[in-house]
Amino acid sequence: MRGLEGRTAIVTGAGQGVGRGITERLLAERANVLPVDKNPDTLETRGRSHWERQPS
Repeated sequence: MRGLEGRTAIVTGAGQGVGRGITERLLAERANVLPVDKNPDTLETRGRSHWERQPS
């Protein structure tokens, strides 16, 4: 995935499994990501800092 910086994605099932992997990859490619999961606890346990990009 190239050229995703500044693009926005909504990822369903982002708390675990494939959705989590997709979210992590999109963040690594500097895309803006809105992670969504039917079980909000799975997102909470990941920790807010996990989903935030570190400044480069």
